[in-house]
Amino acid sequence: MRPKIWTKTLAALLCAGVVPFALGLSAAGCGGSSTGGVGNVTNSIVVSPVDGSVLGFAIQDRFYRQTVTVTGGGQAPFRFGNLNNSLPPGLFLLTTGADGGAVGSASQVDLVGFPRDAGPTQATFQILDANNDRTDPFFSLTVNPRPATGTLNVLPASGTVLVTAQVGTAYVTTLTVGNGAAPYTWRVVYGGLPPGLTLTPNPSGTDSAVAGISGTPTQDGTWFVGVEVDDQNNPQRSSGGIFQVNVVR
Repeated sequence: MRPKIWTKTLAALLCAGVVPFALGLSAAGCGGSSTGGVGNVTNSIVVSPVDGSVLGFAIQDRFYRQTVTVTGGGQAPFRFGNLNNSLPPGLFLLTTGADGGAVGSASQVDLVGFPRDAGPTQATFQILDANNDRTDPFFSLTVNPRPATGTLNVLPASGTVLVTAQVGTAYVTTLTVGNGAAPYTWRVVYGGLPPGLTLTPNPSGTDSAVAGISGTPTQDGTWFVGVEVDDQNNPQRSSGGIFQVNVVR
């Protein structure tokens, strides 16, 4: 059974530390310590990439994903957190299935999103096992500047919980983009939508700045989806967002 509805915004829930699977809002969105001091610190939990690794380069405003996997030690299930809100702005920690559905006992987590700030940065995760033993792997990352001046404005903002859907009831919500040159190109780059829902770029056929999420959901639960959009500027501008979709009965 997938977890049911969350009624606050994803940002507020993540800052409050009450979302079990979408852990780790960027530091810009929260204040104070996220999960520091919880559990017994141990080196028995081994991860890949290894603690202290330099992660692959990211590009400002472009989709980025780095998977961190528990490869040894500890006792499943594992929980992943954003230690002291150290994630680069625009990136989240998410544990999801291949279809974007929330997963409760994963051994891996994705550092995923659309990084907002260029330059060298770092992130410290917290990983706890079933015995409350913990490790705090540290990673460094460089975000390269966007190739174009200016950035696309995507609404709603990345990290938003979209309008709640209901099983068996027709659903529609929209994403919009501005500050670029039409026509725009939309695509799903991470996770997925609930069964029965699809992303439809330019649903009206007259405005490529709009993408619709619509259909009739067939299963309740929580899903996470990453959507990216490009414009026709040269050099091209890109942006996007990570969104949470809840379906209830």
